[in-house]
Amino acid sequence: WEAIILFVLATPVQFGPGQRFVRSAYMSIRHGAASMDVLIALGSSVAYFYSLFSLLMAVVCGDWWDCTVFFDTSAMLITVVLLGRMMEHSSKGRTSEALTKLMTLQPKMAEVV
Repeated sequence: WEAIILFVLATPVQFGPGQRFVRSAYMSIRHGAASMDVLIALGSSVAYFYSLFSLLMAVVCGDWWDCTVFFDTSAMLITVVLLGRMMEHSSKGRTSEALTKLMTLQPKMAEVV
């Protein structure tokens, strides 16, 4: 049952927020370059679809106890990268705000001694 629960939980992550990586990877490869999104899309998709194949084979063969899945790896990869990007965006916003405040401290006129 653990494999089915992981499948149910990972599928919305893979096909929801994970689609932005797939689209970006497609555009990147189409333009002849490979970005980090290609690695994320490839890694999460391979983990997800291998797990899906493994789960389907376990259902067909009846080997529920011998089913190795990596649905959690796929979902965690997407989640951790998105959280990292969110934190990066937040810190960049605070940095530019701090620089703007610092620029207001600049004196209007200076005396050369």
